Amino acid sequence: MKVIIKSKIYHNQNSTVVALENVELSIQNSGLYVISGDSGVGKTTLLNIMAHEDTDFDGQVDQEGSVSYVKQEIEMLETLRVIQHLYLSSKDKNAVHDVMKTLQIEHLKNKKIKHLSLGQKRRVQFACALLVPCDYLICDEPTASLDSENAHIIMKELKQRSKTQCIILVSHDEKFFDEYADAIYHLENTGITEVMKAKEIHSLNTSIDSSNHKHQHLFIVSLQLLYSRFFEHAFRCIVCILLVLTMIGGTMFFSHIHSTQRQKDAWFYEENVIMSQQSYSMKWDM
Repeated sequence: MKVIIKSKIYHNQNSTVVALENVELSIQNSGLYVISGDSGVGKTTLLNIMAHEDTDFDGQVDQEGSVSYVKQEIEMLETLRVIQHLYLSSKDKNAVHDVMKTLQIEHLKNKKIKHLSLGQKRRVQFACALLVPCDYLICDEPTASLDSENAHIIMKELKQRSKTQCIILVSHDEKFFDEYADAIYHLENTGITEVMKAKEIHSLNTSIDSSNHKHQHLFIVSLQLLYSRFFEHAFRCIVCILLVLTMIGGTMFFSHIHSTQRQKDAWFYEENVIMSQQSYSMKWDM
Protein backbone atom coordinates (compact mmCIF):
# COMPACT_ATOMS: atom_id res chain seq x y z
CA MET A 1 0.00 0.00 0.00
CA LYS A 2 1.23 3.45 -0.88
CA VAL A 3 -0.43 6.52 0.58
CA ILE A 4 0.12 10.08 -0.63
CA ILE A 5 -1.92 12.82 1.01
CA LYS A 6 -1.09 16.35 -0.09
CA SER A 7 -3.86 17.74 2.08
CA LYS A 8 -7.06 16.81 3.86
CA ILE A 9 -9.23 19.80 4.73
CA TYR A 10 -12.45 19.95 6.70
CA HIS A 11 -14.74 22.79 5.66
CA ASN A 12 -16.83 24.17 8.49
CA GLN A 13 -19.44 26.87 8.25
CA ASN A 14 -17.11 29.68 9.27
CA SER A 15 -13.64 28.21 8.77
CA THR A 16 -11.51 25.49 7.25
CA VAL A 17 -9.32 23.06 9.19
CA VAL A 18 -6.29 21.33 7.70
CA ALA A 19 -6.44 17.83 9.17
CA LEU A 20 -3.53 16.28 7.23
CA GLU A 21 -0.79 17.69 5.06
CA ASN A 22 2.24 16.24 3.27
CA VAL A 23 1.71 12.66 4.41
CA GLU A 24 3.44 9.96 2.41
CA LEU A 25 4.17 6.37 3.42
CA SER A 26 4.64 2.95 1.88
CA ILE A 27 3.58 -0.23 3.65
CA GLN A 28 4.44 -3.81 2.73
CA ASN A 29 1.85 -6.53 2.11
CA SER A 30 2.59 -8.18 5.45
CA GLY A 31 3.72 -7.04 8.87
CA LEU A 32 2.36 -5.06 11.79
CA TYR A 33 2.60 -1.28 11.46
CA VAL A 34 1.76 1.21 14.21
CA ILE A 35 0.83 4.85 13.64
CA SER A 36 1.45 6.97 16.72
CA GLY A 37 1.02 10.65 17.47
CA ASP A 38 -0.61 13.17 19.77
CA SER A 39 -4.38 13.39 20.11
CA GLY A 40 -6.02 15.46 17.41
CA VAL A 41 -3.10 15.17 14.98
CA GLY A 42 -5.18 13.25 12.41
CA LYS A 43 -4.48 9.57 13.02
CA THR A 44 -8.12 8.44 12.69
CA THR A 45 -8.52 10.64 9.61
CA LEU A 46 -5.52 8.91 8.07
CA LEU A 47 -7.02 5.48 8.79
CA ASN A 48 -10.35 6.55 7.27
CA ILE A 49 -8.53 7.50 4.09
CA MET A 50 -6.50 4.28 4.00
CA ALA A 51 -9.71 2.23 4.49
CA HIS A 52 -11.46 4.22 1.72
CA GLU A 53 -14.01 5.51 4.21
CA ASP A 54 -13.00 9.06 3.30
CA THR A 55 -12.25 9.93 -0.32
CA ASP A 56 -12.52 13.72 -0.04
CA PHE A 57 -8.81 14.60 0.02
CA ASP A 58 -6.03 15.73 -2.28
CA GLY A 59 -3.86 12.68 -2.95
CA GLN A 60 -4.15 8.99 -3.64
CA VAL A 61 -4.10 5.54 -2.04
CA ASP A 62 -2.71 2.67 -4.10
CA GLN A 63 -3.28 -0.84 -2.85
CA GLU A 64 -3.79 -4.37 -4.03
CA GLY A 65 -6.36 -6.39 -2.14
CA SER A 66 -9.30 -5.97 0.21
CA VAL A 67 -9.51 -3.95 3.42
CA SER A 68 -11.28 -4.65 6.73
CA TYR A 69 -11.62 -1.73 9.14
CA VAL A 70 -12.16 -1.92 12.91
CA LYS A 71 -13.26 1.54 13.98
CA GLN A 72 -12.79 3.05 17.40
CA GLU A 73 -16.55 3.51 17.68
CA ILE A 74 -18.37 0.27 18.42
CA GLU A 75 -21.09 -0.35 15.86
CA MET A 76 -23.11 -3.51 16.56
CA LEU A 77 -26.74 -4.53 16.76
CA GLU A 78 -27.55 -4.32 20.46
CA THR A 79 -30.46 -6.79 20.36
CA LEU A 80 -28.47 -9.66 18.84
CA ARG A 81 -26.65 -12.27 20.80
CA VAL A 82 -22.89 -12.53 20.46
CA ILE A 83 -23.03 -15.79 18.47
CA GLN A 84 -25.61 -14.28 16.10
CA HIS A 85 -23.42 -11.26 15.49
CA LEU A 86 -20.41 -13.43 14.72
CA TYR A 87 -22.41 -15.44 12.18
CA LEU A 88 -23.16 -12.19 10.35
CA SER A 89 -19.42 -12.02 9.60
CA SER A 90 -18.92 -15.72 8.78
CA LYS A 91 -21.11 -18.80 8.38
CA ASP A 92 -18.12 -21.04 9.08
CA LYS A 93 -18.90 -22.60 12.47
CA ASN A 94 -15.33 -23.80 12.97
CA ALA A 95 -13.92 -20.33 12.25
CA VAL A 96 -16.43 -18.74 14.63
CA HIS A 97 -15.58 -21.27 17.36
CA ASP A 98 -11.85 -20.75 16.85
CA VAL A 99 -12.01 -16.97 17.08
CA MET A 100 -14.17 -17.12 20.22
CA LYS A 101 -11.66 -19.50 21.78
CA THR A 102 -8.70 -17.34 20.76
CA LEU A 103 -10.20 -14.16 22.22
CA GLN A 104 -11.65 -16.02 25.22
CA ILE A 105 -15.24 -14.94 24.66
CA GLU A 106 -16.90 -18.38 24.48
CA HIS A 107 -18.72 -17.73 27.74
CA LEU A 108 -20.34 -14.64 26.18
CA LYS A 109 -21.78 -16.30 23.09
CA ASN A 110 -25.41 -16.38 24.32
CA LYS A 111 -25.40 -12.90 25.83
CA LYS A 112 -27.00 -9.98 24.04
CA ILE A 113 -24.68 -7.20 22.92
CA LYS A 114 -26.53 -4.64 25.04
CA HIS A 115 -25.68 -6.61 28.18
CA LEU A 116 -21.92 -6.60 27.57
CA SER A 117 -19.38 -4.27 29.11
CA LEU A 118 -17.44 -1.88 26.89
CA GLY A 119 -14.37 -4.12 26.95
CA GLN A 120 -16.43 -7.20 26.06
CA LYS A 121 -18.04 -5.34 23.18
CA ARG A 122 -14.60 -4.37 21.94
CA ARG A 123 -13.49 -8.01 21.87
CA VAL A 124 -16.65 -9.13 20.05
CA GLN A 125 -16.21 -6.32 17.51
CA PHE A 126 -12.63 -7.43 16.96
CA ALA A 127 -13.73 -11.07 16.57
CA CYS A 128 -16.16 -10.03 13.83
CA ALA A 129 -13.34 -8.26 11.99
CA LEU A 130 -11.07 -11.31 12.22
CA LEU A 131 -13.77 -13.46 10.60
CA VAL A 132 -13.80 -11.31 7.46
CA PRO A 133 -11.11 -12.39 4.94
CA CYS A 134 -8.95 -9.42 3.91
CA ASP A 135 -5.47 -8.42 2.80
CA TYR A 136 -5.30 -5.28 4.97
CA LEU A 137 -6.70 -5.16 8.50
CA ILE A 138 -6.88 -1.59 9.80
CA CYS A 139 -7.61 -1.04 13.51
CA ASP A 140 -8.23 2.21 15.38
CA GLU A 141 -7.17 1.77 19.03
CA PRO A 142 -7.82 -2.00 19.18
CA THR A 143 -6.72 -2.25 22.83
CA ALA A 144 -8.85 0.65 24.10
CA SER A 145 -11.11 -0.26 27.07
CA LEU A 146 -9.22 -3.54 27.58
CA ASP A 147 -7.27 -4.71 30.58
CA SER A 148 -3.63 -5.69 30.15
CA GLU A 149 -4.33 -9.43 29.75
CA ASN A 150 -6.95 -9.03 27.02
CA ALA A 151 -4.92 -6.32 25.30
CA HIS A 152 -2.00 -8.75 25.00
CA ILE A 153 -4.36 -11.43 23.62
CA ILE A 154 -5.48 -9.02 20.89
CA MET A 155 -1.93 -7.92 20.07
CA LYS A 156 -0.63 -11.51 19.94
CA GLU A 157 -3.39 -12.47 17.49
CA LEU A 158 -2.63 -9.43 15.33
CA LYS A 159 1.07 -10.29 15.38
CA GLN A 160 0.32 -13.87 14.34
CA ARG A 161 -1.86 -12.73 11.44
CA SER A 162 0.69 -10.13 10.35
CA LYS A 163 2.86 -12.98 9.03
CA THR A 164 0.49 -13.39 6.08
CA GLN A 165 -1.41 -10.10 5.93
CA CYS A 166 -0.84 -6.41 6.55
CA ILE A 167 -1.96 -5.07 9.93
CA ILE A 168 -2.16 -1.29 10.36
CA LEU A 169 -3.22 0.19 13.66
CA VAL A 170 -3.33 3.39 15.65
CA SER A 171 -2.47 3.05 19.32
CA HIS A 172 -1.44 5.09 22.34
CA ASP A 173 -0.23 1.99 24.20
CA GLU A 174 3.50 2.49 23.69
CA LYS A 175 4.28 -0.54 25.85
CA PHE A 176 3.19 -2.74 22.92
CA PHE A 177 5.30 -1.00 20.27
CA ASP A 178 8.68 -2.66 20.73
CA GLU A 179 7.13 -6.07 21.45
CA TYR A 180 4.78 -6.34 18.47
CA ALA A 181 5.44 -3.63 15.88
CA ASP A 182 7.52 -4.20 12.74
CA ALA A 183 7.61 -0.44 12.14
CA ILE A 184 6.30 2.71 13.82
CA TYR A 185 5.15 5.78 11.91
CA HIS A 186 5.00 8.97 13.96
CA LEU A 187 2.40 11.44 12.71
CA GLU A 188 2.69 15.17 13.33
CA ASN A 189 1.10 18.26 11.87
CA THR A 190 3.85 18.43 9.27
CA GLY A 191 3.34 14.83 8.17
CA ILE A 192 5.11 11.55 8.87
CA THR A 193 8.28 12.62 10.62
CA GLU A 194 9.74 9.48 12.15
CA VAL A 195 9.97 5.84 11.16
CA MET A 196 11.48 3.32 13.55
CA LYS A 197 11.92 -0.30 12.60
CA ALA A 198 11.54 -3.11 15.11
CA LYS A 199 15.24 -3.94 14.77
CA GLU A 200 16.10 -0.35 15.65
CA ILE A 201 13.81 -0.53 18.69
CA HIS A 202 15.48 -3.77 19.80
CA SER A 203 18.92 -2.26 19.22
CA LEU A 204 17.96 0.84 21.20
CA ASN A 205 16.60 -1.21 24.10
CA THR A 206 19.70 -3.43 24.02
CA SER A 207 21.92 -0.34 24.12
CA ILE A 208 19.96 1.08 27.05
CA ASP A 209 20.12 -2.25 28.90
CA SER A 210 23.86 -2.48 28.22
CA SER A 211 24.39 1.06 29.50
CA ASN A 212 22.35 0.33 32.63
CA HIS A 213 24.35 -2.86 33.18
CA LYS A 214 27.62 -0.93 32.90
CA HIS A 215 26.42 1.65 35.42
CA GLN A 216 25.27 -1.08 37.80
CA HIS A 217 28.64 -2.86 37.47
CA LEU A 218 30.51 0.40 38.11
CA PHE A 219 28.36 1.07 41.16
CA ILE A 220 29.02 -2.42 42.56
CA VAL A 221 32.78 -2.12 41.96
CA SER A 222 32.76 1.29 43.69
CA LEU A 223 30.97 -0.17 46.70
CA GLN A 224 33.43 -3.06 46.87
CA LEU A 225 36.38 -0.65 46.68
CA LEU A 226 34.85 1.59 49.33
CA TYR A 227 34.18 -1.46 51.49
CA SER A 228 37.76 -2.72 51.22
CA ARG A 229 39.23 0.75 51.76
CA PHE A 230 37.01 1.27 54.77
CA PHE A 231 38.26 -1.87 56.50
CA GLU A 232 41.82 -1.14 55.43
CA HIS A 233 41.69 2.33 57.01
CA ALA A 234 39.73 0.99 59.98
CA PHE A 235 42.46 -1.58 60.63
CA ARG A 236 45.12 1.11 60.44
CA CYS A 237 43.17 3.32 62.83
CA ILE A 238 42.74 0.49 65.29
CA VAL A 239 46.51 -0.27 65.19
CA CYS A 240 47.31 3.42 65.75
CA ILE A 241 44.85 3.64 68.65
CA LEU A 242 46.36 0.53 70.22
CA LEU A 243 49.87 1.97 69.86
CA VAL A 244 48.81 5.27 71.44
CA LEU A 245 47.04 3.46 74.27
CA THR A 246 50.14 1.29 74.79
CA MET A 247 52.36 4.38 74.93
CA ILE A 248 50.01 6.14 77.34
CA GLY A 249 49.74 3.02 79.48
CA GLY A 250 53.52 2.57 79.48
CA THR A 251 54.07 6.19 80.40
CA MET A 252 51.56 5.99 83.22
CA PHE A 253 53.12 2.72 84.45
CA PHE A 254 56.65 4.07 84.53
CA SER A 255 55.40 7.34 86.04
CA HIS A 256 53.72 5.36 88.78
CA ILE A 257 56.89 3.34 89.45
CA HIS A 258 58.97 6.52 89.55
CA SER A 259 56.49 8.18 91.90
CA THR A 260 56.52 5.17 94.17
CA GLN A 261 60.32 5.13 94.22
CA ARG A 262 60.46 8.83 95.09
CA GLN A 263 58.04 8.29 97.96
CA LYS A 264 60.19 5.45 99.23
CA ASP A 265 63.33 7.60 98.94
CA ALA A 266 61.62 10.50 100.70
CA TRP A 267 60.45 8.28 103.48
CA PHE A 268 63.89 6.79 103.86
CA TYR A 269 65.49 10.26 103.92
CA GLU A 270 63.04 11.62 106.50
CA GLU A 271 63.56 8.55 108.68
CA ASN A 272 67.34 9.06 108.60
CA VAL A 273 66.95 12.73 109.50
CA ILE A 274 64.77 11.84 112.50
CA MET A 275 67.23 9.22 113.62
CA SER A 276 70.16 11.66 113.31
CA GLN A 277 68.33 14.29 115.37
CA GLN A 278 67.59 11.78 118.07
CA SER A 279 71.24 10.71 118.19
CA TYR A 280 72.43 14.32 118.39
CA SER A 281 70.03 15.05 121.23
CA MET A 282 71.32 12.13 123.21
CA LYS A 283 74.89 13.41 122.98
CA TRP A 284 73.91 16.79 124.44
CA ASP A 285 72.15 15.13 127.35
CA MET A 286 75.28 13.35 128.31
